[in-house]
Formats: sequence, C-alpha cells, structure tokens
Amino acid sequence: MLASPPRPRATPRISRTTKVLLWASIAVTTAGSLAALIAYSTLPETIPIHWNAAGDVDGYGPRWSVLVLAAVWIVMVAGLVVAARYPHTFNYPVDITEANAARVYGSGVAMMAWTVACVTLMFGALMLMSFGIDAGAVLGFALVGMLVAVVAGIVATTRAAREGTS
Repeated sequence: MLASPPRPRATPRISRTTKVLLWASIAVTTAGSLAALIAYSTLPETIPIHWNAAGDVDGYGPRWSVLVLAAVWIVMVAGLVVAARYPHTFNYPVDITEANAARVYGSGVAMMAWTVACVTLMFGALMLMSFGIDAGAVLGFALVGMLVAVVAGIVATTRAAREGTS
C-alpha cells in the first residue's frame, strides 16, 4: 500500500444550505423512524419489502422488516453525517494543498450533504412503500439525485481546487 502525504487540516467553508440539508436529514430520519415504530402494531403480519422497476410489489416479508429498515436508515444517515465532519479523509480527484484545502473540503462536505439528503429520501420512500403508500416517484427522484450529487460534487471539487490555486 502506498502511503500518501498527510493532508492539510483546513476548516471547510460550509454553506447554510449544506447545514440545512444535514440537519433536515437527521430530523426526517428521526421522525420517519419514530413514526414507523409508532405505527408498527397497525401493520399486517406480512408487508411488501421489494418492488420491481415498474413499482409493482414482487416480494413480501414479515412486518418486523420495517424495524430493520428503520435501523439501517438511522445507521446510514448517522454514518454519513459523521463522515461529513471529516472531509480531509475523503477521496478527491484533485491534489489537496494548503491553498485549496478549505474550498475543496467545503465542496466535499456539500456533496456529502446532498448525498445524505438523497439517502434520507430513498429510505423515507421505502418506508412509505412498506406501509402501502405509493412513493415510487420519490424513490426514483432520490436515486437520480444521488447520481447528480456525486457528479456535481466531483465537478465542484475540481473547480474548487483550481480556484484555490489561482
């Protein structure tokens, strides 16, 4: 394994939008998981747990699957939010220097915030669908949003690196 030089520890520039996305993701995940726990007893013994690309149910499971879904949702969002606090550990497509570190790290945190928001929407949609509520459009939007967040994040990071050195 090749050792890379230590990266500078710069304080990223974090926008209000980025902060709102992170906190909103935490709030929606908390509310959605609590709602699932509260409504758990109203679920039938067997619930939908898998859908095909057309949105048709093609798999069923026990109602406790909702609890597993809520737990995975919480762990995923919490893990991504915590990871966003350490942008110097991310893999970037550019060299990090003292001159560009704050900008590049800020764009990395923004990309992570948008990704967390899309993950939150995705799990929220899956939870609604497990309760029999059609949220296929939200799920599709979340999946496309994750792809857009990553591509836009790479572009923003590349630009931030250039701006930090000029």
